[in-house]
Amino acid sequence: MIRETYKGRQLKAVKGKSFGESRISVNGTECGEWLGTQADVIEWAKRTIDDADSRPFEGRWAECWYEPGTYELNEHGHVVAPGGICSCDYCEKRRIQPCANITAGGVCVCDHCMKPYLTA
Repeated sequence: MIRETYKGRQLKAVKGKSFGESRISVNGTECGEWLGTQADVIEWAKRTIDDADSRPFEGRWAECWYEPGTYELNEHGHVVAPGGICSCDYCEKRRIQPCANITAGGVCVCDHCMKPYLTA
């Protein structure tokens, strides 16, 4: 077993169940079994952390890859910068404001808006 702290993340690699594979966890979250030695998967995790840190918060990486305290989770569980918004398609579709053609019952009367998301 190898335990290491890298850029504020706790990495742990253990021998996998399959021959020639190792399991990795980052900040206590299991990230699966990968081909290679424990040292190999630790190096892979470090490269992944470097990649996550080099990009803006874009919803691509799970929360375990970021340094604790540097992100927030939005209402859909996506990683965003503190006070920021997620730029993924799923979240962007939900930020669209409902149109002005909604009846008193909360039902939209036009064909172009997001009907499934406007009804309760």
